[in-house]
Amino acid sequence: MAAPSKTERVGLRLPPDQKRLIEQAAALSGLTVSGFILGSTLERAREVLSETTVIELSGRDRDRSLAALDDERAKPGPALRRAARRHKQMLG
Repeated sequence: MAAPSKTERVGLRLPPDQKRLIEQAAALSGLTVSGFILGSTLERAREVLSETTVIELSGRDRDRSLAALDDERAKPGPALRRAARRHKQMLG
């Protein structure tokens, strides 16, 4: 499989001391500055997305959630309807 083409750019302005810090860290990591910035940024982006999209439940909470979903008599309350509207607005 061919590597995806690199057509997009991101510009960044920063103070000289921050640039030197990044250059030093990149060199110690054996990476180019671009490679270091890209790797670090992608890692953090994945963390942020995971933190905001993944919900981890305890075993007890998982069982309660599944039981609530299986309850045919259950109806969504106002808070759940509001949350669903916000979710739809955020994701389109």
